[in-house]
Amino acid sequence: MVGGLALLGALGALAFQLKSLSLPEEKSIAILPFRSLSPNSGDAFFAEGLREDVVSRLMKVQGLKVIGRPRADSRARQAADFVAIGRAVGARHLLTG
Repeated sequence: MVGGLALLGALGALAFQLKSLSLPEEKSIAILPFRSLSPNSGDAFFAEGLREDVVSRLMKVQGLKVIGRPRADSRARQAADFVAIGRAVGARHLLTG
């Protein structure tokens, strides 16, 4: 009986910890910087322009929270793990290219 109660308590603590690590429930997306694959460094502005277009179109979707550019950019540079980036900026989904 004591073992069962201890197991139940441990499972409850684990569930609480997992819930605190979960991603937001709301519909949210962070658009991370796009990278130009062109060998010409002068073409990098195309990737940024495409990203800006994607952000502006997604912002028109009702009920979708689009994480702002400066916040997503700074977190993307700080963490290489996408799950960590999503948690840091409060986004359930990430888009990069």
